[in-house]
Amino acid sequence: MTFAAAPLYDSTEQGSYNREYSGSFITNIPEGISDLDEADAILISTNPDNNIRDPRFEKEVMSTEAWKNRPAVKNGNVLKVPYLMSTTYAGAIEALDALDQQLDGLDLD
Repeated sequence: MTFAAAPLYDSTEQGSYNREYSGSFITNIPEGISDLDEADAILISTNPDNNIRDPRFEKEVMSTEAWKNRPAVKNGNVLKVPYLMSTTYAGAIEALDALDQQLDGLDLD
């Protein structure tokens, strides 16, 4: 299974998102949302209450047809992970627990 993380940061230009992949920290991909096509699941960052961490992500990325047409999105394989970019042990444990709870429900067909 292939995962992609698509967080949004303050420095991101409108219409862009950040992506992470093995061996990298973060890259800013302007309008390159089709890069997510090979991902079986897309991870997005939330607050502990399950709301999207940066409301701009919903407005500027998730509301677009480009986002809605990604295979992982169409299959319902968007995983909301609190503290996705956690820098503390406690936050990382919370993120892993949330991820673990969602893996059973993925549509992998």
